Amino acid sequence: MIRPALPRAAAQSAVPRGAALPRDGRVVYSQIDDGLEAHDDRIHIPVWALVGCFLLVAGTIALAAGARLTRQPHPAPPPREAVLLRFTQAPDDALVIRNAATAQPIARIAPTADTFLRATMRILFAARARAGIARDLPFQLALYGPDRLVIADPATHERIDLRAFGPANAKQFATLLRNAETLKPGEPS
Repeated sequence: MIRPALPRAAAQSAVPRGAALPRDGRVVYSQIDDGLEAHDDRIHIPVWALVGCFLLVAGTIALAAGARLTRQPHPAPPPREAVLLRFTQAPDDALVIRNAATAQPIARIAPTADTFLRATMRILFAARARAGIARDLPFQLALYGPDRLVIADPATHERIDLRAFGPANAKQFATLLRNAETLKPGEPS
């Protein structure tokens, strides 16, 4: 039962000693054992709940900071298919691609053909030049899952997910993977 607010002096006399009044001076009465007793209508949160929330937030921040500071790489799943490729420039500016394991040529790209493939390899070679790494080390072309084709440089740890550039562009690299698989060691090219 809620009764109309009493003047402050009257409200204080109705409240038992040690009980707190709400700040706006309202007194809320509840009926307990046929008597009227004033109580505080403020929300009380237990101390253990506040401490628990603080520990949860602090623990989350600490775990995120620890992961960020240690910079542990996420382990990649093993590829379904992979081949090491070596890219060299021919005297006529054609790009010659060889299987690094067998040294057999897989493809010869004319200077004006397959511009996506050439631009992608230019990016990877530029990263090697910045790091001071030789150009003749092989690159890894790997297929993860059914359609995730990745060209990676083991020397600089650069990786390019080719499906991000659309199926037509990724197809240029998929052809290299198929051609490398069809050649057997010692087979003429």
